[in-house]
Amino acid sequence: MPALENASVGILCAAPYSVDGLWYRAEVLDADEDITTVRFVDFGNTDVIDNKTTQVKTLPPNLLTLAVYATRCSLKLKSLDEEWSQQALELFESLALQPNLQAEYLTQDEKTTILELYSNGVNVKDELLAHNYAVPCEIITENKTTCFVSHLNSPSEFWVQMESCINELEWIAEQLSGAELFSELDDMSPGALCAALFPDDEMWYRARILSNTIAGIELLFIDYGNSCVSNSLRQLPEDIVVTPPLAQKCCLQKPDGIPYWTKEAQDKFAELSAEAILDQSTAHLTWQTPILLGYST
Repeated sequence: MPALENASVGILCAAPYSVDGLWYRAEVLDADEDITTVRFVDFGNTDVIDNKTTQVKTLPPNLLTLAVYATRCSLKLKSLDEEWSQQALELFESLALQPNLQAEYLTQDEKTTILELYSNGVNVKDELLAHNYAVPCEIITENKTTCFVSHLNSPSEFWVQMESCINELEWIAEQLSGAELFSELDDMSPGALCAALFPDDEMWYRARILSNTIAGIELLFIDYGNSCVSNSLRQLPEDIVVTPPLAQKCCLQKPDGIPYWTKEAQDKFAELSAEAILDQSTAHLTWQTPILLGYST
């Protein structure tokens, strides 16, 4: 993989983890002449890369289009002080790293999924509360989270937007309404984030560069899930770059005994999705992506 020439904030890349020396998919959080700070998107941990000895690499397109395999989560509680105590962290780690860990979905917003964790049948939140390491956090929980299909390839591959993200979608659209006046994009590296003009409606959206083709730059629109080729690209302001993607890649769970979706089932799903509001619900997370969804109209 070639070295990444411009490690701008938000770009997806390959970076080595200092503990084991192996390379993983990562997102650039910060970068200057001396160091690059990254988050490993499939694990959640961060690291600092010394630019003098190592350069992050450009990811190939097939690794850019894969879903992210780590989800940011939280328990329904908060620390006693601004920072978690060492005792609380040690107790949480001892419980959360057990092999028989189950997660019960409560609710989520555009950044965080709220869970109940059970370690060998023990509720992790209750243990932290019992040791007086935390206090309850009032969060309105729902068994179902309303979302909308933003782009559909098949029942096994589609993207949804959470209803809770509508305000952020509108804010991003407002910020990009004058994107033609933004600076020309000077970094065309695969994985880079940019503002891109969608030719079908002549509107500007956030996009990630997948590859540079003869026809133009192949893009994935991170807030919707669709892709296209475009040559009208601009640099994104940093406050828009740091906002997480607002579309989640999902798949519909097949009924038992059904090996594949028939053409009729795919057509019906497309028909329903065009008009339906989805309810995302699950009793236990399966720790895989794409996200498995229950579906109702």
